[in-house]
Amino acid sequence: MDKRTKRMLSAVLISVFIFAYEVQPAFCRPAPKNGVQKEFYAKGKVRLVSKHKDGHLVRRRVYFRNGRLMLDFRYKNGELYSKIIFWENGQLKNKWTKKSGVEEYYSQTGRLKASFKR
Repeated sequence: MDKRTKRMLSAVLISVFIFAYEVQPAFCRPAPKNGVQKEFYAKGKVRLVSKHKDGHLVRRRVYFRNGRLMLDFRYKNGELYSKIIFWENGQLKNKWTKKSGVEEYYSQTGRLKASFKR
């Protein structure tokens, strides 16, 4: 598999992952107008923390079962502004900001694998 195909496959997998963790919780219950909304794993550890202001999602964090941060998404005016995704070992996996437009992918050891402008 060439580099371009791997990068495209990685982007598709991340999109599916984001759908599973971003869209699904939105259907569970209505979001608060202001404040923090939390969801928990069965054993009581935090799974998801969403912060809302004036009825808009401002930030969403999703955690692995081990308690480490998995996703950190920030929103401005209802649109995704930045995203940071981590491997389960705590290493950075992917980051992107709307301001720079550059998306970077990292290996599980923290080494930069790919970088491109979106």
